[in-house]
This record gives sequence, structure tokens and C-alpha cells, in this order.
Amino acid sequence: MKILITGFEPFLNNDVNPSMLIVNMLKDKYDTIILPVSYSEAKKILENKIKEVKPDIILSLGLASSRDKISLELIGINYQYALVPDNDNKIIKGTKIQVDGLDGIFTNLDILNYLDLLKENNIPGELSLSAGAYICNLVYYTALNYTKNSLFIHLPNLDKINLETSYKAINLIIDKIKATI
Repeated sequence: MKILITGFEPFLNNDVNPSMLIVNMLKDKYDTIILPVSYSEAKKILENKIKEVKPDIILSLGLASSRDKISLELIGINYQYALVPDNDNKIIKGTKIQVDGLDGIFTNLDILNYLDLLKENNIPGELSLSAGAYICNLVYYTALNYTKNSLFIHLPNLDKINLETSYKAINLIIDKIKATI
């Protein structure tokens, strides 16, 4: 079973992106890639990596600095909208990711089961209904178009949940996915 794990570089006023740190910690065990926080580049780079790896599962990680729990995203939506720029200083307000694409795509993965697993391990987690409309969602929607065996996980800043706990959570989820797919 091939698993592709993605993360992002730092962006906006976030000097550290925990998703990038965790992906770097996993790079010896899985196919991984750090994506730019860029509307014009993230999708293209991810699609090229998918063609190269041909993964069975795509696990994407991102930073949600305003959250204090690990958020498992249910749906990738076919929409881009943000009031803040990407790292190329580009702002997109109200366009579809894929003109003729589905409005939304649900993951096939059992995220409620993964949330129970986090709870059993005293790791704060929550269900989030969508990955928003910024670049995290662009990546999630792109991954779900390739395989519905994709999951996007938003991580809080390291001052809310430390790196060790986030890393443990991601490994627990990966192990559960591998055991059930």
C-alpha cells in the first residue's frame, strides 16, 4: 500500500508550520512532499507527485493557527476564497478549482473512528466539515479527485499542541488506515 503524505511550508506570519515538521519526520517511511502555499503551484506540484507515486492513500497536513485541536476534514469543496494572500502575494476571491468538477467530495476514510482513536489517546481532536477555501482545501479537493481514500488534517500551532503529540496523532491515524484499508 502506497501512502503519500503532504505538508506545507510556513506562510503568513507563521514562521513554523508543524505540518512541514511532521512530514519531514515521516519522509524515511513514506512518500512525502512539502507543498508551497501558492495557488498557482501547489495543485500542479501535487498532481505531478501523484503521477509519480500513484498512491493508494493521500494524507495531507496543514496548519490552522486559530484552532486548538487536531481537525479532521470531511469534505473538499470546489471553491477558492480567501482574504489573505498566498506566499506569492496572490488573493483569490470566489473561483472554482475545477470548472466542471463536483461541488464537493467526501473522503471515504472513517474519520469518526480516527477521532475516537485520538480521544482514547487523550489527544484533542475534532471533526471539521470542510478544509475551508484557502490552499489547504485546494490540495484536499485535488487529492480527493484522485482518490477518495484521502484525508486532510489541520494541525494547531505548536504552542497549542506540541510536536510530539501531533506526530503521535498522525502515526496513530496512519496505522489505523493501514489496518483497515
